[in-house]
Amino acid sequence: RRRLDVEAWRDAMLHASGQLDKTLGGEPKDLNAKDNHRRTLYGAIHRREPNQFLRIHDFPDPTAHAPTRPQTITPLQQLFTLNGPFIHRQAEACAVQLMKQQGTEVRITAAHQKLFQRAPRATELKIAIAFLVGKENDAAAWTQYAHALLASNEFQFIE
Repeated sequence: RRRLDVEAWRDAMLHASGQLDKTLGGEPKDLNAKDNHRRTLYGAIHRREPNQFLRIHDFPDPTAHAPTRPQTITPLQQLFTLNGPFIHRQAEACAVQLMKQQGTEVRITAAHQKLFQRAPRATELKIAIAFLVGKENDAAAWTQYAHALLASNEFQFIE
């Protein structure tokens, strides 16, 4: 089991939210820009001011030689995942995609298929339905649900 590198994780969130721009080549773009939906590979890296999202998630120091990338798991990473603007925007976009489906169970199943490539387990379905009862058409509730799935270990780690 290993955690995805930050670049792959960011790209996976963009893909899951339906916003990934697969255009090849071109100028690098600031990763903090709200309209930057390109792969992380095309992000501008500033040597003196590294991107906070990348830095917190073990991106190597661009001013030093780094034959390997250290792997850390810190509370700061999870706090950034829970409160970061990028992941919140992806959760909102994912919720918009989910709300195009008809029915709560269909939406929950679609979310699990898109993010985890599997159907939800019975307990996951039960918990999700309990969370969303009475809020079936509330975009904020679906955003919170999508955010929880994007921040989950299953989305960040591969086996």
